[in-house]
Amino acid sequence: MSLKVDQALGLEEGTFALLQTFYDIQNVKDNELSKIHPDLSIVRKILFWDTDIHKIDWQKQCKAVIQRVFERGKDEEKKEIESFYGLDKIQEALASNKTEPMSY
Repeated sequence: MSLKVDQALGLEEGTFALLQTFYDIQNVKDNELSKIHPDLSIVRKILFWDTDIHKIDWQKQCKAVIQRVFERGKDEEKKEIESFYGLDKIQEALASNKTEPMSY
């Protein structure tokens, strides 16, 4: 199909196939990045006033992050954290009384 579109538009063979490949690569990169940390455009830095938000180990310190966001965060921040960690991890962290201090 890509070759037919290239030919119909007078483009070099493989142009659309390459564009699709670059698009697919970008999607994979975006998905991998979303697994590293939550969307920081949604989660306010002020919630983590005592640490550099870019140096948080989001997996190791998940309990502290979850508890802080659910204690002080807005609904949209809570939804982002829930989306990032999943409901089971959220419930486990909120049921726990002991929290390790955040560090970087």
